[in-house]
Amino acid sequence: MESAEEYDIWYRHNLQPEPTVFLFNYEVVCSLYSEKEVLDVLNQSSDADAYITHMTVKGQLPRFHKIAPYLRELCLRKLIISEQTTARMQKLKFLTKLDLEGNDLSSGLPSDFFNSCKETLVHLNLSDCKLKDLPESSFEKLSSLRYLCLDNNKLENGLSDNLFWSMKDLRELRLKECNLTTIPSCLCALYNLEILDLRRNHFFSGLPDNVFYSMIHLKKLYLGRSELTSLPKSLSSLSSLEKLVTSHNNFSGGLPNDVFENLKMLKNLTLSSNKMTKLPSSINCLESLQILYISDNPLSELPDGIFFGLKSLFEFHLGNCRLSTLPASLEECAATLEYLYIPRNLFSIELPKVVPKLRNLKKLVMSENRKIEQLDAQLLNIQSLTELHCMGCVNLVNPPYHGVADLGLGQIRRFFLDQGNTSNVKKRISTALVAVVGCKGAGKSTLIQSLQQRLQLTENSNAASEEFSYSKLEIEKDFPIRLISFGENEAHHAAYQLFFRSNCTIPIIVVNLQHFVQRSAKQNDRNAAKSLVVDWLSHFYLSVSDSTSPSDLLQPLLVITHTDLDNGKEYQGYEQRLLKACNDLKYEIYHAPFGAQSSMPTFLNNARPLFPGTDSIFTLGGKDGKSIESLISYLSQKSQKENCCDSIPPKWYNALKWLQSNSFENKKYLTQKFVEERIAEHDSLKPLLRYAHKVGYILWFENVENISHFVFHKPQIIVHLLEKTFSKKNSSFSDFEKLLEELEIKFPMAIGILQKFKLVPPSSVTVSDDNFLHFFPFMAKGKINLSGETLVLCTNILLKTGNLPKYAYRQLAVEMFSFHKGPNTTICMYENGIAIQWNEMALQFTCNTAECKLQIAVTTSAKVVNLSWKILISSILLVSTYLRDSWKLLLFVLEYLCPHCMHQNADRPGKLLNSGFLREIFQMVYSEGITDLTYASDVIEEVKCPSTSEMIPSVLLQPCKCQWDLYEYMKLFF
Repeated sequence: MESAEEYDIWYRHNLQPEPTVFLFNYEVVCSLYSEKEVLDVLNQSSDADAYITHMTVKGQLPRFHKIAPYLRELCLRKLIISEQTTARMQKLKFLTKLDLEGNDLSSGLPSDFFNSCKETLVHLNLSDCKLKDLPESSFEKLSSLRYLCLDNNKLENGLSDNLFWSMKDLRELRLKECNLTTIPSCLCALYNLEILDLRRNHFFSGLPDNVFYSMIHLKKLYLGRSELTSLPKSLSSLSSLEKLVTSHNNFSGGLPNDVFENLKMLKNLTLSSNKMTKLPSSINCLESLQILYISDNPLSELPDGIFFGLKSLFEFHLGNCRLSTLPASLEECAATLEYLYIPRNLFSIELPKVVPKLRNLKKLVMSENRKIEQLDAQLLNIQSLTELHCMGCVNLVNPPYHGVADLGLGQIRRFFLDQGNTSNVKKRISTALVAVVGCKGAGKSTLIQSLQQRLQLTENSNAASEEFSYSKLEIEKDFPIRLISFGENEAHHAAYQLFFRSNCTIPIIVVNLQHFVQRSAKQNDRNAAKSLVVDWLSHFYLSVSDSTSPSDLLQPLLVITHTDLDNGKEYQGYEQRLLKACNDLKYEIYHAPFGAQSSMPTFLNNARPLFPGTDSIFTLGGKDGKSIESLISYLSQKSQKENCCDSIPPKWYNALKWLQSNSFENKKYLTQKFVEERIAEHDSLKPLLRYAHKVGYILWFENVENISHFVFHKPQIIVHLLEKTFSKKNSSFSDFEKLLEELEIKFPMAIGILQKFKLVPPSSVTVSDDNFLHFFPFMAKGKINLSGETLVLCTNILLKTGNLPKYAYRQLAVEMFSFHKGPNTTICMYENGIAIQWNEMALQFTCNTAECKLQIAVTTSAKVVNLSWKILISSILLVSTYLRDSWKLLLFVLEYLCPHCMHQNADRPGKLLNSGFLREIFQMVYSEGITDLTYASDVIEEVKCPSTSEMIPSVLLQPCKCQWDLYEYMKLFF
């Protein structure tokens, strides 16, 4: 019987507070109600006049005349078009708002669907409804309509010329991404229109010149990504227009000079990414313009008088425009301009002279201007300036980039204040760092000894015999450069981030040629080169991800040792094979389907070999011994370049010399109070310590709890702590405490250091927590194995061009802990990962170093499969983002295992490899225009298993986010 019908329904009656819900784009969790239950709610109301005003329904429509005769707003999802549906729609005589977004209306709407509400309907949303055309008969009588959204429909057949004639009162029309190539002439009839959105269409033939003449009230116009090559003449008639967006078109042929002449009310104009080589002169007629975007156009220069009429300009974006200067007329905007964005241009030596004259600037973004070498001190006289962004201006020398400009406006102000009038007596220091890495037995110690024999070693004479060594080489008198050998202990590699400073770090990879011969025989040339060279290269990118781009890292050097093969021809043959394999891997990394090409280092981002010739390849142990001399000459040349040395105020120089002196050699670290007592000007202390830390002379963790008041003038103490943290020799916590005593480190300090490196969870974890000891790597439990739960959602992350050191796996486990921890979670750290337990779900993150694989598995019951998908997706995004940001050279792929196959213990489970939702995740991570995933339908569907012909629920292979009770259904499959 119809009275027994039940509906997925959400509703609100007129006595509830409103508005509390906007049904446009509103997602709800619907409940199952019968008609009687809905009426009972109303009958229980103290007011006999209660009636339903808002309703969201999934599926078939209820009998509105019984439960909602006065319905005003209706949201329909999973709409089923039928005669009954149409008949029930005719009962809605008071409807003002109808939201049909996301329904499948590819078969079309009945011509009388809106008949009952044609005089009351003011808001209609038909976006993403798979509509192919819009018959006039369905819309011709909607005379009261003020809002119409048709976004994301495939209207290739176009729109009828009479479609909008009756909508004289329409205020907002949205036609985004509708596959339109033309627009109907009836658009001219919409003289009350205020907002028009035509983005992401295909108007390559242009818009009619007269299209906008009648739209005298239009305030916002969106034409971005519409394949336009020009703008219609009638644009100039839009005297009420306040916002115009025309980005990502092709105006390479230019726009008419008078195109903006009459737009006196325009406040916001976007012309970005239009391939424009010049701007129309009528921009200076926009007297009301407040925000202007012209970024990402190859302009080269701006017209001299373009700013004379812009008396209201407040925010200006012109990044990546190939500009080498700015016109003096920009000063005409000085009274109003507060935000200026000029990144990625070609300004040489310093910013254009007009910039310091913008007296009301609050924010200046000049990032990635790589030719700028100095800042005008007059810029700091702008009293209103609160933000100055210089990230990526790596060639700045006054002030120095590292430790000053990259730390923002406050640090820059302090530098110039301390420099004062002593610019003629500034002191030069080296910021160059030589970083030596390579496998065990590669010959690192031999290389360091060879360097020491030819150069005066300023300290640490036993450096070459230590697994981790930190020393200074005085290539030029009174101008030492630092040399660090990281050894082959993976724990040492976590310290990369303490020392590397992108454009002043010189990486040296040492390779034992005998190792290549042996490994290539057992495996192949590619894998041998990967483990001996490329894996080490990838390690350089963790350190620079926080503050600078790895694209600034200097060309790596290759030192080949143990070249004593049977004859010279054999040596040359294996050397050429090694170099070819390295170049093949380079090509593979750069041309990955999803890669961070824009942030890759210069030596990867061109056609040159990975190690181009004699400038970057050296041999150790050759008969003539000239190669070591060539290496020293190379290091001397690089360390003397401006980006590898800084000129700093004398007081900073003297303080650094004191911190590097031997006067407190017996101290393993200093307290900040101790340093304060010996540096007279306390106002300069923190800026000085920030600078010294950023250039690697000391380690000072200003914002890390428990260690912010310590200054580490010897890096070895921290590196040794990291090493011992991973050492299995610490069989108990008491052993670890003894180690801390030897290092003279107190327990809170050790925790602060390990948290800084993300090797133990954040400060919310205390000794009183259960399983606290297992948060330390050396005390972690045994390995995780997947248990046989009802259902397992499992994704593998396969590392293709490199492996990660142990500390990176540990950092990922700690990231998982921080992200998923909550009041209802039980967490345990293991030797190979982490396990997190909820009531009906468990997350297991495991690392397999031998197979270069990470695995994320969520064991779950069918009842909470939607929540399990959420945990899986968020975990994949977390790991993928970490790999993208921290390991630029690492190519990885995602592999999803079929849960049905795993449950059936199949020998070869079906797999999705970088397809389906995994591909969408990749696109989200690498900003490929995807902002959300495609979710499974909330109507149970069946799909084929990837490895068999069996039919399985689609929610096993595709994420879902609606809450269903799938338990009974799943029992059919499990």
